[in-house]
Amino acid sequence: MATITPTFTLTSTDAFDNQDLSLSVTDSLSVTNPMADASRISAATSGTAIFGTGQAVITYVYVKHTGLLASDGTTSTTNVLTVKDAGGASHATLQAGEFCFFPLPASEGLTLTSTTAAVLAEYAYFSKA
Repeated sequence: MATITPTFTLTSTDAFDNQDLSLSVTDSLSVTNPMADASRISAATSGTAIFGTGQAVITYVYVKHTGLLASDGTTSTTNVLTVKDAGGASHATLQAGEFCFFPLPASEGLTLTSTTAAVLAEYAYFSKA
């Protein structure tokens, strides 16, 4: 068993009529196998499965839209990357440079889909212990 520590911070000096915004939360999550280290994958327009519905526990998922086309890994793109579960429900719609981290319910798969051309996506996942 391992532990991951996600930290989420939001700060702004002008989000609400020039009022400061400062939020930060941290948690300690116990995780176990199966898990996948940070990897990159080509998210196709037809969808690319990261894992199927066989996950018996909650899975913590990290996905980032790198802002690059998968065809060469260097050309910038504004194609949208959609993060969906195996049933087709959308969990996130990411623009170039955006990311998400969320708990996916047990027995749900994970698929990444790009709009026009395949996008290079970064991901990692961890099974809740």
